[in-house]
Amino acid sequence: MDVDTKMRAYACIKIISDRQIDITCGYKVWRAIGQALANEFGPEEGRRLFHLVSQWHSDYYPTECDRLFDWCIANHDFINISTFFHHCREYNITFK
Repeated sequence: MDVDTKMRAYACIKIISDRQIDITCGYKVWRAIGQALANEFGPEEGRRLFHLVSQWHSDYYPTECDRLFDWCIANHDFINISTFFHHCREYNITFK
């Protein structure tokens, strides 16, 4: 894993948490974010980060988040971390 990419992702997730921004609008977007985090960070760290990003949705349920992330771990081949950064930029969340 690229250290710069990891630091950029952490910076974006910190902004999401500090501002309590829900970037997971819509199931397809939520799933794509999970796949991107699974692909970049793997099952353990990716799951933790997925919860940090997902928790600001009004319908956040940890068990549902875990269930979707389990699926993302098995189905993340074509989604990479740039998808996560794309969705962050849609909410003016950047790592700069």
